[in-house]
Amino acid sequence: REVVPVLIRSSCYPGGVVVTLLETDTSSGIYKGTAVPVERVDQGNIRTDDIFQKIGVNTSDTMFIKPLFFSSPEIAVVYNAPRMGVRREEICTVVCGDVLRLPFAIKNRNAVIYDVAGRERRVDVGERTLNLTGLPSGIYFLKYGEKSLKIVKVR
Repeated sequence: REVVPVLIRSSCYPGGVVVTLLETDTSSGIYKGTAVPVERVDQGNIRTDDIFQKIGVNTSDTMFIKPLFFSSPEIAVVYNAPRMGVRREEICTVVCGDVLRLPFAIKNRNAVIYDVAGRERRVDVGERTLNLTGLPSGIYFLKYGEKSLKIVKVR
């Protein structure tokens, strides 16, 4: 079995780090190894990254892999960071009239109702009911702690 070093470059580490690949079987010509992409902003960890076979990358970076002893072409691999910061929450929609009976209890009566324009609306809040008599028909959102409820009031 042979060991082959490859150079892996990224925009964060333009000089690259060397990773060794081990031949999978005697004279197979197939080499296997691991390099772990780690998001970095500078080259501060390049020495330990080199030791632990890590490569510093930026979000959506392209890494270039080049065998050092063969005349193989350089291989480009795109690193895509997982998307973060946006998530879709399911909101239950409730259709009601003037009084809404809630599927959960409201402690301290501190629920807030918003209209579709985002304006806070005043309503009487009971432990398990909302009195929507003073509101016109329309779509409203109830926010209570971590709970959200979409309300469609009809006459």
